[in-house]
Amino acid sequence: NQYGKDKAAAEKLTQEKLSDYAIIRTAQIYGVAGDLVRLVQRTLAVQEKFTAFSNLTNCPTWIEDLFEMLNAIIINGYKGFFHCVGPEAVSRYQYACKIADSLTLDASRIKAISLDFLNDVRPSTVRLSGALTYERLQFCAGSLEENLPAYCSSLIQST
Repeated sequence: NQYGKDKAAAEKLTQEKLSDYAIIRTAQIYGVAGDLVRLVQRTLAVQEKFTAFSNLTNCPTWIEDLFEMLNAIIINGYKGFFHCVGPEAVSRYQYACKIADSLTLDASRIKAISLDFLNDVRPSTVRLSGALTYERLQFCAGSLEENLPAYCSSLIQST
């Protein structure tokens, strides 16, 4: 699709024009204002329904893990392509349910819907494997089960 073509063109241009570069690919960052975690929290806290795509999949990435990976790339002067992502691919629906569980909110208010890819520019799956990046950086990003509860706990305490 056009989204993928534009990203590929930008990366190709970077490679052609620069010899000293690091291209970072990431997905669905959480741990920042405006993330999906806070959207689910705000919606379910007032007992509204939340809709989430069951057919849109990516790898949620905790901001703290992203910072660790970026720091290692910069400090070591690494060059090339890096998939700085969380270790698991989940649908937005699955992710929203995990968020609700971590926040001890009613996940039954989350309704799965399908995204119409004939009318949307996003790819249905952004399943970047971080395995080579983890190996190169000697780092492994935490799973949702490891990172999400701690993040959600800090959100609950701040409200």
